[in-house]
Amino acid sequence: MKKFTLTAALIATSFIFSNSAFAEGSIQHFGNSAQHLKQSTQHTAGSIGHTLVGNGKLVSGAVALPFKAIGKAGEASHALGDLLWKNATGESPLEVSDHTVTAGPAPTVAINL
Repeated sequence: MKKFTLTAALIATSFIFSNSAFAEGSIQHFGNSAQHLKQSTQHTAGSIGHTLVGNGKLVSGAVALPFKAIGKAGEASHALGDLLWKNATGESPLEVSDHTVTAGPAPTVAINL
């Protein structure tokens, strides 16, 4: 009986020490997993931020295209306006003549018709 009690005591002692050894490893692994969870959360937040920035760039590029086209058309219309304004105001003075040019009958004749 003494041998059985000694064996049982040895088995119980080995269970106690082996469980603490397993628990020590699991605590270390739990700490590592918490660290990895923190890192993955940071990476996820960073990727969400990059996605938002990328989407913002895409939208602003799509919105900028019509404005760029309007700007080019505006430059062309501005150049055409300058050309027409120069033509209207004239760079050289108008010639003054004593001759009268009419394109139709005189107003008194047109009224009596």
